[in-house]
Amino acid sequence: MWLIDRMISETPMNSRINKLILVSLLSFLILSCSQWQEQSRIDVRPTLADIELTVSPQVKTTLVKPSIAMLIKDYRELIALSSEPVIKEQLNYRLAQLLLIENEQAQESGDRLSHQAAGYYDDAINAFNTFLVDYPSSSQREHLLYQLAKAYELQGESELSFQTVTTLTTEFPATRYGQELYFRRGEYLFAANRYRAAARSYQQVITGDINSPFYQTALYMLAWAEFKRENHSQALLHFTHLLDISLPQRATTDIEVAALPVATRRMVQDSLRVMGLIFSDGSANGVAVESGAQALAQHFERVGPRYYEYLNYQHLAMGYLKHKRYRDSAETYGEFVKRYPTHVKSPHFMVSKIETYQRGRFAALANNEKRQFVADYGINGPYWRIWSGQDKTPLMPKLKTYLVEFAEQSYRIAQDKKQQGYSQRSMRGSKNQADVTALYADAARWFLEYQHTFNDSAKMNFLYAESLFASGQYSQAIDAYLTFAYQRDGTKVADTPLNSQNDEALYQTNSKRADAAYAALLAYDKVLQQVSNHTAKVSASQMRTITSDNEAIDWLQAYELSAQQFIDTFADDERSLAVLSLLMHQRFNGERFIVAMDSARQLLNWPHEVAGAQQLDARMIIAHSQFNLQDYQHATASYQQVLSMLKHNDPRLTSITENYAASLFKQAEQHIEAGRLAQGTELFIRVIEQAPTSSVRKLAQFNAAQNLYQLNELARATHYLIDFRQRFTTDKLAKDIETQLISIYVEENKWAEAASEYLMLVNKLNDKTLQQQPLFMAASYFEKAGDIELARLSYRRYAHAYSQPFSRAIEVRFTLSEIYRESGEQSKRRFWLRKLLNLHDNTPEQVTSRSTALAAMSAMVFARDAQAEFDRIKLTLPLRKSLQRKKRSLTNALKAYQKAASYNLAKYTTESTFQMAQIYRQLAQDLLNSSRPSGLDELALAQYEILLEEQAYPFEDKAIAILESNTQLSWQGLYDEWVKQSFATLSELMPGRYNKQETFATTSALDGLY
Repeated sequence: MWLIDRMISETPMNSRINKLILVSLLSFLILSCSQWQEQSRIDVRPTLADIELTVSPQVKTTLVKPSIAMLIKDYRELIALSSEPVIKEQLNYRLAQLLLIENEQAQESGDRLSHQAAGYYDDAINAFNTFLVDYPSSSQREHLLYQLAKAYELQGESELSFQTVTTLTTEFPATRYGQELYFRRGEYLFAANRYRAAARSYQQVITGDINSPFYQTALYMLAWAEFKRENHSQALLHFTHLLDISLPQRATTDIEVAALPVATRRMVQDSLRVMGLIFSDGSANGVAVESGAQALAQHFERVGPRYYEYLNYQHLAMGYLKHKRYRDSAETYGEFVKRYPTHVKSPHFMVSKIETYQRGRFAALANNEKRQFVADYGINGPYWRIWSGQDKTPLMPKLKTYLVEFAEQSYRIAQDKKQQGYSQRSMRGSKNQADVTALYADAARWFLEYQHTFNDSAKMNFLYAESLFASGQYSQAIDAYLTFAYQRDGTKVADTPLNSQNDEALYQTNSKRADAAYAALLAYDKVLQQVSNHTAKVSASQMRTITSDNEAIDWLQAYELSAQQFIDTFADDERSLAVLSLLMHQRFNGERFIVAMDSARQLLNWPHEVAGAQQLDARMIIAHSQFNLQDYQHATASYQQVLSMLKHNDPRLTSITENYAASLFKQAEQHIEAGRLAQGTELFIRVIEQAPTSSVRKLAQFNAAQNLYQLNELARATHYLIDFRQRFTTDKLAKDIETQLISIYVEENKWAEAASEYLMLVNKLNDKTLQQQPLFMAASYFEKAGDIELARLSYRRYAHAYSQPFSRAIEVRFTLSEIYRESGEQSKRRFWLRKLLNLHDNTPEQVTSRSTALAAMSAMVFARDAQAEFDRIKLTLPLRKSLQRKKRSLTNALKAYQKAASYNLAKYTTESTFQMAQIYRQLAQDLLNSSRPSGLDELALAQYEILLEEQAYPFEDKAIAILESNTQLSWQGLYDEWVKQSFATLSELMPGRYNKQETFATTSALDGLY
């Protein structure tokens, strides 16, 4: 049609012939178009594009574009000229179209209307109505009804437009303009508050093509219509559908509503607003709920989740906030976060929730939400790792603010409560302490999270360490302090400090690092108290008690390394020297002497002034360490130096002197062990001379004496031994002094001194058994020294006390008998001889040849005594009485000699035999020589003498028999003095038998025999 218009406009109209030609052509085209429209579904007819219109190259025309008014005029002329109904219908149809265009242009340009005009579209409306009346069955009826409805709408005659639309939709239910018409119908009905009918019309629109330009608006109005009807459930469904198609189709968490096309933006914003109104009433599915947030949540549970849900929650929350419903607003944000904790908007909603509570002055609720925010979205939260750095970046400022707030708040409260506890004794109980500890622990947790998240504040790192210490987490505090002090974590300095530039800078100073390093040492001290099971502070002297525990050793070593690092790094700090001194003592008490000396030397070489007492302390540590390392030579020199620095009234003088003496003593021992006995001995003597009151002086003196003895310096050895005994009388070492002195005296042949020492030893001992040997030796040495009296007393004491060992007891008794023999005390001699005999005779199982000989000798002494007694008894008148006495004495003497002979020693046997014969012979002789009774006549006297002879001769015979038995021993090869005397006596008694003289031939006579 546009092509026809162009052809008409480009054809000169001053020629009637031309117009007729054009009308004929137009008629042909119109007919062709009508037939094509009717058969378009069957076949394809030629179009204007298929017609070859050629212009002669010789003919040149200038085409001028006609105006709408010109076209309308030409169409009217054509209508007047045309007689063909079909063509005329088409021309009228086209004219109506042109009139509509003309009216639209007039409206757009704002042309002034005539007084009689109802509106701009009077001409078009009249043309459309006329055509519809003239051609009720026209194929263009549908389109013209559509355009008429449009013209009425543009004219502002909504009722007529609605009626026309109704006619159109009634006549043409499947009209191609259906979506638009139902939309227009819905608009009219909605404006007329006929919401149910409007909703049905809008519903017809959205059942069509979703790409229709009316679809979105119809859906929007349908939702509004349902809302107006208070059918909130359906309204929400349609609003949700509208958002589904209006918002970006690719799911995103960063929807820019403001960037949407204006119409779409307005519909989206209004949809969110109205949905918020519905939710705020607590209804989503027609069922009342407690809150708008729950209603919203239930709605999306019903329709399914949407990526843009957060917009609904956001608008609902903002709506509540607008009406100062702070709790509802905050809970709406919270509901979204609860349902979608990992949503990238959730942290922002949490922040909005917090800020809403703050605006409503719900401080406690806001504080709780801040804590929850950090717990959920902080670095330790469950969602931190699932988000990218880009997602986290917007959260960081708030996260930092909250962490700082909680950390400093807990720390400040803990400090206040602690101070309150100090000022009020009643609150210093365990509960208050527990509360303070818990607060510090909480602060430490916040500081640590800040550090892990940002690590850009020296202040926060330091306070983290302080909180750990105050909460009793000493091992963690150590790590935190050391990390801060020696910058092990590479802490980044914040571009914008938390409080003020000066405040943050304070914690970046070397002084603050020193404070942290020193605090780490205090924390180490606490740990060492715990592992050593001490409740009080572990002093240097107590450190040794924990070194058997592996854990304690590890902590102690770590402490010492940290202390050394503090000393080396912060030498200018006034605490460094004290730490060095403590470290020195601790290493010494832990028996790490080499490093203890290193610390002591470092103290002596300290770059700053060191007090004399501290220097003295260091030198003592060096001396003590050298001593413990068995470097006694250097220890001796070091102790001498220390002694030279001590005042005479210094209480340490005694202990240092003691150590000095011990160094000398140990040095002496080393010399002796190496075989340098003389050098070692002189060092012992130095102890005696230079440290006479030391505890080792006693042992040094004892050892010196022993060594001098070995060196054969007996006089010096004796001197020190005697002095030792005088000084240390009750000492156990003194108990052997006598023995050693005896040894020296014996070696020097000083028997009396040796005997005296033995006797002293005896008197010192309480055990009789132990006294025996020294008592015997004392007696022996007294005897050897010629002191017979002391020897006698000692032997006598021994003999009275001991009968064992047998041999010695026999000898002691014999010696005593000899002493008394030499002193002429025969009775005392015989006392001990009797003791000797009894001992021998009573212990036959122990007899020896020596004891037998001494026993036989002793028996012989008693036998001779008995014989002498026998010899002293004279036979006197009355003879019977004296003879009885004589015979009893004879019996005793014989028994005594028999006893002597019983020991079977030839010497005493032959003598005993001989003497027994002599006793019998003597008795016989005494009988014969006895006194004669007076008054006897010669005969009586002769008879008396005969009787005496008869009495005497048997005794003489016995004597002869005994003598002969004695002589018979010669046959066995025994011929001693007593055998010889036996022969001699027999020669007297029996001369005929025993006194024959043998005659020996001379040599000459013997020579004659041969």
